[in-house]
Order: sequence, then structure tokens, then C-alpha cells
Amino acid sequence: MITGAKVRLELVTEQTLPAYIRLESDLSTRGDHASLELVSEQQLKRQFRETGFWDSRGGRILMFETGSDRIIGSISFSKSIHYFTAFELGFITYLDSDRRKGLMTEAIRLFSTYLFTARNITRLEIRCEPSNEASRKVALSCGYVHEGTNRAVRRKGNDLVDLDLFARTVSDL
Repeated sequence: MITGAKVRLELVTEQTLPAYIRLESDLSTRGDHASLELVSEQQLKRQFRETGFWDSRGGRILMFETGSDRIIGSISFSKSIHYFTAFELGFITYLDSDRRKGLMTEAIRLFSTYLFTARNITRLEIRCEPSNEASRKVALSCGYVHEGTNRAVRRKGNDLVDLDLFARTVSDL
């Protein structure tokens, strides 16, 4: 468990797994910028049984408001590029009523510090659509530096989507 003033970060457990699966299956929580790809309950349960959503290649941690047992968001991390000692972070605050309160900013700040301390990495990356002002603000507020734009990395309908790249290195600590 990682605790801050506003948020608490915890690994997914048997007790939190059903609520997490419901949140991940609810497309109305995704906002305008998150992927609309669904993962089946069976696949999520299999991944949880195999790794607990946590291993040397990456993982997922849940975000709770301090003093509450309600899941308000999640943060994932995965290998960025196979020859980098780096992880890419992805994050979501599920309900609009929990957004714009600084909760994810505190969570990313805490989790970034944890990963640099606990894992032998030199770099963390955040990618988001140029129009995703909330994620850009989180990245910049947490000390990530805009390094450029990855062009045409995926499709959204018939449109090609660019992603801005933000990074923080161990020397930035």
C-alpha cells in the first residue's frame, strides 16, 4: 500500500477484483481519450490468477480516496521499449465526479517515486492524445517533460491518432 494525503494505492486483491472488473467493463467511465476495447471478465480473472496484475514486466494498481474503500481509478505500467530500462504509465479516473481534484496527480507522483525506488529503471513515460488536457496536466505537474509526438500510433474510427510523449528520468528526482 502507498498512501498520500488524498489517495491510497493498493494492489488488486480477491476482494477488490469484482469491483475492478465492473469498472473496467463500463464504457461510460472511459471518457473521450481512453481505449474503448473491452477485456472479458474471464480474461481479467485469468490474468489475476496468473500474476495478480503484477510482475516484472508491468502491473496495475488501484487508486482509492484516502479514508474510503471505493475504487476511484487505476494506474497501469508496462515495458516501454524492450531495450529500455523504462516503463510506460497509463491511468484513468473512473467517474467524472472524481476528476479535477488533483487525485490522479498525487497518485502519479507517488507511484512514479515508488517505481524509481523499487524497480531498477531509468525512465518513466506517459503518452496521451494532444487534446487530452487532463493527462497532459497530470504529466507536467508530476515533473514529466514533453519530448515530442509519436505520429499515427493508432486509429480512432477512420482517423489516425498521434500521442504526445512525456518522460521523467531517474536523474529528474
